[in-house]
Amino acid sequence: MKFKRSAASAALATSVAAAIVFGTVGPAQANTNADSLGEGVPNINYGSGVWCVQYMLNRMDNAGLAEDSSFGPATAAAVRVFQATHHYSYHLTVDGVVGPKTGTEMLDQWKYVFHKSGGWGGYCGNWLPTTH
Repeated sequence: MKFKRSAASAALATSVAAAIVFGTVGPAQANTNADSLGEGVPNINYGSGVWCVQYMLNRMDNAGLAEDSSFGPATAAAVRVFQATHHYSYHLTVDGVVGPKTGTEMLDQWKYVFHKSGGWGGYCGNWLPTTH
């Protein structure tokens, strides 16, 4: 029974990861109502949105972050690096907080790097704050 349960859990985790990478979780929805993510942002320094930030930065910028859904100093530093180097469209403020402009830039870069013909952000498009 234990083997079946762990095999089922592994299959589910693999499916979710594949859906995120390949953007196959249906049409991605931007979330203009999502709260900003970061240290000092009340109640929004953990959870799915933070995991998405860590996951995306690890794949786009080789950030080396623990994907633990906790927005700590290492995640804030990686966000600042992203903001300083990926400010093409939105003139990002380098503050270590993922607000609507940074979230939009992250999703734009994600689409460009990983699935040019696919959706905009896949699963993570639901969790990051965006401008549109």
